Order: sequence, then C-alpha cells, then structure tokens
Amino acid sequence: KYRWDVIAIQDVHYYILPNMKSVSDFYLSTELEMISGPENCTYGVVFRVRDDDNFYIFGISETQNFSIYRVYKGEWETLVDWRKSAAIRQEYVNRITIVAQGSHFVFWINDERVIGIDDDKITKGRNGLTMILYEVGDEAIFEFDNFEVREP
Repeated sequence: KYRWDVIAIQDVHYYILPNMKSVSDFYLSTELEMISGPENCTYGVVFRVRDDDNFYIFGISETQNFSIYRVYKGEWETLVDWRKSAAIRQEYVNRITIVAQGSHFVFWINDERVIGIDDDKITKGRNGLTMILYEVGDEAIFEFDNFEVREP
C-alpha cells in the first residue's frame, strides 16, 4: 500500500508517478480509500502526465461524487463536473479504472461504467496517484493499493 498523510498549509494538488514509461493507450486501475479527512477533498489518479502543466485527473470524493479534469498548458479545465455515483462506497475501499484508446476514455468505479468521454489534447504520458485538499489546515490520510497499468 501507498499511504499519504497530508496537512495543507494552503490549497494543494499533489501527484506522484511511479517510474514507468509514457503510454498512449492503456488500462489503469487502483484501489483507494480515504482513511480520514474532509469529505470534499479529491483523491484518485492522474493520467497522461506529460509535465506539471499537462495532464488529466480522475478523482472521487466521500460525497459519492466523481470528476474529471484536464490541465493543459497550465490551465485547469473541468471535463466532467462533480457527478453523483452510487458506485462510490463511502468510508470504504473503492476501485477506479480507466481505459484509454486514442482520444476516447472510459471510466469505471467499482466495476460500474460511469462515463465515457473524448479528448485529444494530451496524447501520451505517465500515470500515477493524486489528491487535492481545498482548505488551509485540512488534514487527510489516503491509502492506495494494487496500482496497475497495462498496455494493449
């Protein structure tokens, strides 16, 4: 397991990338859990990370919502605004999965397909884990397990 214990001295977005090569088409899956923290924080995966100014985020929250963002040329853009999903289990381990084929992405939470989208801005990059805390003083603990990336 990978465990993050975080205290925000300002609003913070952080990600970590395993030492893996950049990929275009992939299957990505991980199990994740928020052990403690504010229910409005975001935790999940980053994918197709080219650099600090170009990547995507697929995140969930303890409010049973998920969202998808793109950071392109340093500008944050919401691709899917917070959307409720009964597939997200509160205060429990969840598994999130992405399948990327070219510009098409399909997203699952606990083996339930939640959405498919198309976006062609970032075509290749590395994949990893992420979390976002929004308020100064927020404290959270996250655990990630069974991180898997496969190429077709």
